[in-house]
Amino acid sequence: MKRTAFFLSIIALFFACGKGKQASDFTEDESGFAIKHCRTVSKSPKTQEGDIIVGELQIRLNDSTVLHSNYGSAERLFKINKAQSGTIDRYLLDLHIGDSVIIKTPAHYLENNMVGMKFRPSDKLYFYLTVSQIITQKQLTEHELMLAAKDKEEEQRILDFVKSKYPDAQQQSSGIYIDITKRTEGKAAVSGSMVKVYYSVCDLEGRVYDTNIKSVARKAGIQNDQKQYEPFIFTVGSGETIAGFSEGVSLMREGEKATIIIPSKLGYGEEQNGPIEPFTTLIFSVELLNVQ
Repeated sequence: MKRTAFFLSIIALFFACGKGKQASDFTEDESGFAIKHCRTVSKSPKTQEGDIIVGELQIRLNDSTVLHSNYGSAERLFKINKAQSGTIDRYLLDLHIGDSVIIKTPAHYLENNMVGMKFRPSDKLYFYLTVSQIITQKQLTEHELMLAAKDKEEEQRILDFVKSKYPDAQQQSSGIYIDITKRTEGKAAVSGSMVKVYYSVCDLEGRVYDTNIKSVARKAGIQNDQKQYEPFIFTVGSGETIAGFSEGVSLMREGEKATIIIPSKLGYGEEQNGPIEPFTTLIFSVELLNVQ
């Protein structure tokens, strides 16, 4: 209920701010970029170069057609780079948490980021932006250091695990390991191939999270009577699966079986995914049934 009330207040604020806009309402620069402040919270922290703005944004073409909107669900929107004329960064600089603004830009500014969109020279984009959080450069650096430390710890755990359990596994430059336990001369699963696989996935402790093999699910105590246990079909390199799994399958041939050990950075990273905790190393047992 509170979220709905906040969402409606944002809409009302921008409606009131945008109603009857005149050219004089905006502060414009020589490159055609302009800004109008709808609300300023001057006592809250403000943005600096290198910061990331988290907030709610709606982008409108000529202030009418909505091209994008995340109203009601704040997310990371912009990283402020060099705040110079001819960039939106100039107007993202010095915004406060809680500020609401309308930034107007020439439409061609985003033409390369909007596939299939063609703009007229006179078209304008209107960015209706509310800042809900600022991630500072310091916080980003601290986060990157934390991730680097996590990666180093995980690399050592994986190395110890591989030496103990899969001494024949081959490490790839990305960081995954693959141990092909059954080799064939079948067709290679190159990028772009549509493949059909059986798989099961667990962590370093052996906890099984998912499988499309009914007998494995039953043994692991995760059988779901509503699930269809059948081969999984996907296109290698298409982004349909986590990166480590797609890469591992791309190293196999039709009819082969393999164990693929995937560091979390090529899995779900720092995100929770169902029962899979952040920074979880994943071990896939895969049988490549078919390559098209």
